[in-house]
Amino acid sequence: MKKVTYSEIFLENVLTNTKIFDIIIKRHEEIFLWYAAMAQLVEHILGKDEVPGPNPGSSSRQPQR
Repeated sequence: MKKVTYSEIFLENVLTNTKIFDIIIKRHEEIFLWYAAMAQLVEHILGKDEVPGPNPGSSSRQPQR
């Protein structure tokens, strides 16, 4: 039976966890890209490609004196 060192166990765990972490990150990137694509499509359909900002623009009515 081969004697296993603590450094070998540690390295194996780090590599395994790194692979799992990479898979999770990759999946989150795919989800983010899907949401970004859907948001862009909705903006295109609604005709809101460019929005001036969160505040409404100035009114066309003249202020009363």
